[in-house]
Amino acid sequence: MERWVTWGRGTSNQLGHGDMVSSFKPKHVKSLENIVITHVSAGWEPFWLCFSRDKVYGCGSGKHGQLGVSMDNIRSISLPQATVGLEGVEIVSIDAHGEDHSATLFGFCASSTKGDGHLYTWGRGFGSTSDVHCPRRLPSSLCFIQVALGLVLTC
Repeated sequence: MERWVTWGRGTSNQLGHGDMVSSFKPKHVKSLENIVITHVSAGWEPFWLCFSRDKVYGCGSGKHGQLGVSMDNIRSISLPQATVGLEGVEIVSIDAHGEDHSATLFGFCASSTKGDGHLYTWGRGFGSTSDVHCPRRLPSSLCFIQVALGLVLTC
């Protein structure tokens, strides 16, 4: 039986326990029982889980679209919920950063026979760019193999 636990600051629902309570010791996330999780990434307020390499779930703050669960502006989600717009995308990595910065994921390059190497981003827009509430593929001919997010940048 798979058993996932989270702990820490929970004031933005980011622990996935269904409440806004901080936990100073590991607490079982009941909604994830018996789910195989292949990747995890935690930002300041968002929390990301990648299940079985083909689904991404998030919880916590979504005030800038960084949860990717709806075209609407969802402020906060207390239990992990699936993102929309990633159907058919093989996920090999995921990253979340900061209070409201984008979460990002991608598939392998086509030459590796395991995916397409495209980069998907969503969350806070910068400069004159609007917030993006659902994952959107970066328009690029590059084949991405790794990604990292900083406070206000993506590498």
